[in-house]
Amino acid sequence: MRQPIHRRRLIPLLLAALVLLVLAGPGTPAHAAPEPTLHISNVTDTSVTISWCTASPLMGRVRYGATTLTQTADDERGATVAARTHSVVLSGLAPLTTYSFDLLAGGATDDNGGAHYQFRTGKTLTPGMPETAYGTLVQANGTTPAPDTLVYVTISASGGQSSELAGLTNAAGQWYVDLSAARVTDLSAPFTFGPSDQLVVAAWDGTGAQLSVTLPLDPHFPLPTQSLVGGPVEESLSIPVRLGWQLVNPALATAGSPVGAPFSSIAGSYDELRAFSGGSWQSYLLGAGGTLTTVGPTSGLWLHGTAAATLTMRGFYPARQEVALAPEWNLVGFPLRSTRTPAEVLAAIAGKYDQVLAYEATGWQVYLPDGGPGNTLTQFAPGKSYWIHMTEAATVVITN
Repeated sequence: MRQPIHRRRLIPLLLAALVLLVLAGPGTPAHAAPEPTLHISNVTDTSVTISWCTASPLMGRVRYGATTLTQTADDERGATVAARTHSVVLSGLAPLTTYSFDLLAGGATDDNGGAHYQFRTGKTLTPGMPETAYGTLVQANGTTPAPDTLVYVTISASGGQSSELAGLTNAAGQWYVDLSAARVTDLSAPFTFGPSDQLVVAAWDGTGAQLSVTLPLDPHFPLPTQSLVGGPVEESLSIPVRLGWQLVNPALATAGSPVGAPFSSIAGSYDELRAFSGGSWQSYLLGAGGTLTTVGPTSGLWLHGTAAATLTMRGFYPARQEVALAPEWNLVGFPLRSTRTPAEVLAAIAGKYDQVLAYEATGWQVYLPDGGPGNTLTQFAPGKSYWIHMTEAATVVITN
């Protein structure tokens, strides 16, 4: 709970300071934060947030209960979202009650060696006036948003530190926490803070990119932008190009890249690119241009090779990418770092598509979700595009 000091002046300055968490300022400079294991945050009398990381993208949930573990809760992004970071909000809890819980991810259960993890809710307090601190995280390249990143915030004052608050970035890298929800560490009272106190902010995206920074709660000037530390290194992708038509995906291209840029390594070995979107074709002729002008990490493309070559590109696989699919045939690229089964990639849209096609040197391959011996498409691979026939509109989320 904030002491009543200069509120109208403080809030705009706080928000200005946090518009990009990638912030540094007077006090402690940004640096790498320790990797989070299990965090119990945002503890109130009736709710709590459980967050943790896994080594690969998995669907996470929590099983919990006050006496027996009979209740479950899904990740706040949805039951079918697979990610390296996991954030589960438990609500409808009883005040001043000890709960046990297990972490569930990818079919495995972490029950703390059979002892189960525990937390205790706080007592009921009179709600304070909301004070939202928010910001935006970017990846190590300084421009790309950092989605699905766990953000932990505590307030540091002369009387000690507050309880931990937690947020999760969205697809644009944006996050927020309500500072009025901060309590003293034993949860018995609101945490009182003022303009001379500090925010301690840590962030972790599950891939190695992280940040820890201490910010003045009442900054007097905009603070310089900072990127996450130790993020994914630039990667390379090689795609064999053959004579004739083939389906390719410029997985490492940034959204809105000029159409020819990702294919500069094979200039002279291809002459045309085609895309299909909104029920119509767009094309690009090397040296002449066309209606296809930009590409990105989800672009599904026909490439016409005029000679055998190897397409190489460098860049960053998106940590999280949404792919919107229309109720028709869609030509789509999935920017995957590694091979995955069609069922795994398309789990979130099960029942909303009926056929997937790939085109290889040997001809067409097919995947039917209802199975059968006719399925010849068994893997989605990096650098390739696929035709998907949707029976209704849906969105697939790809995580790396």
